[in-house]
Amino acid sequence: MRCSQLEYSENPNIDPPTVQLNPERPYVILPPLVEWIRVASTYCEYRHSSVVDADDVRQTARLLLPGIDCAARPL
Repeated sequence: MRCSQLEYSENPNIDPPTVQLNPERPYVILPPLVEWIRVASTYCEYRHSSVVDADDVRQTARLLLPGIDCAARPL
């Protein structure tokens, strides 16, 4: 996230803009299915497994969806 208010701090004579936070996500609602498959298969490969399980999908949601918070996979 970035705040446009910090960009105008050099010149005090300019009226400061309203505070506006912009999320830096490339997609607005849900990530595309290709991203889900790519990230879930990466988690699967990291575990040296040949099958994507439910925890891989949870960790993918934790990474791709804003506001989703689940526990990290225990080692």
